[in-house]
Amino acid sequence: MRRNRQTGWKIPTAAFWCVTALAVLLTVLSGLLYLGYRLRSAERDSAVREAEEQRMLVAQEEADAKTAKEALNEAETRNAELEKRVDELETQVDELNIRLTIALSTPVPLPTPTPAPKTAPGALSPGDTVQREALEEELSLYFTAETIERDGDVFARINGKSYRDNPNIRLEDLRYLRILHYNFDHEIQSGEMIVNRRIADDVLNVFRELFDAEYEIQSVFLVDNYWTGNGTSTDTASIDVNNTSAFNYREATGSNHLSNHAYGLAIDINPQQNPYVWYSGGRLRYAHDNAAPYVDRTVDDPHVIKKDDVCYSIFIKYGFTWGGNWKSPIDYQHFEKKLG
Repeated sequence: MRRNRQTGWKIPTAAFWCVTALAVLLTVLSGLLYLGYRLRSAERDSAVREAEEQRMLVAQEEADAKTAKEALNEAETRNAELEKRVDELETQVDELNIRLTIALSTPVPLPTPTPAPKTAPGALSPGDTVQREALEEELSLYFTAETIERDGDVFARINGKSYRDNPNIRLEDLRYLRILHYNFDHEIQSGEMIVNRRIADDVLNVFRELFDAEYEIQSVFLVDNYWTGNGTSTDTASIDVNNTSAFNYREATGSNHLSNHAYGLAIDINPQQNPYVWYSGGRLRYAHDNAAPYVDRTVDDPHVIKKDDVCYSIFIKYGFTWGGNWKSPIDYQHFEKKLG
């Protein structure tokens, strides 16, 4: 080194600069080497990470594949079990079809129906209704005539009312009838009436034929059910409820002589629909308000008696005459029979 004359500092020589340059170069090389090392380490770490990730991915795929294989095996096992069950069910169906074929080809006896209990004729009280299948096959058992005994229930009902001891008709000349009829609801109903013994069989035949024709009569009770104190007003009370009746020891309407009802020789059928009418002052008059709709005989009602209808024809068949053929008064409800 040489000294600067002005400053006194020593100036490096060429060798110094060479050494310095060499030192710098070494430093640079060292830095480059370190940088290369770091780069190689980073590359190595990245490769390791990638390899690890790849390994983990492969392991996951292997695990997924194993799970899928196990699920597939389980599904195949389940499918095999289902196929086995299907086979079993098909076998059972085949067996059932065979049994059904055998059953259908073998006639099965039908159970014998239990017959409905029958209603004995004597078990019916007047006004009772009964089903057709509950009646005995021999319907004549329900159409009967009985003598009226003085110590019996019927006599107790009529004595001093519709019947009184009198010189014109004896108790022995009357018969108590039991009948069946269809009421206005078309139900079979038990009825009763008292008639002269000499026409009892004819009356039973009339009402049996009316029953067979299913002709409707609202009710058939003794007038004593409506007793008011005398025969005439009792007849009115019976008519007001449209009751069909026969015997009633009373005078004929509007007269002072006995009615044919007093002899048990007359029957009034559905008196509301078949009123007693008469002409007065050139006008047609009637006694009962409930008869007003039926004074006009062209009214369309199956209970209105008309000439040659079923009710008229049956009574005429057994020798009765009809009050509907009278001139004045006209008694559309009234059928009577003369004794020879």
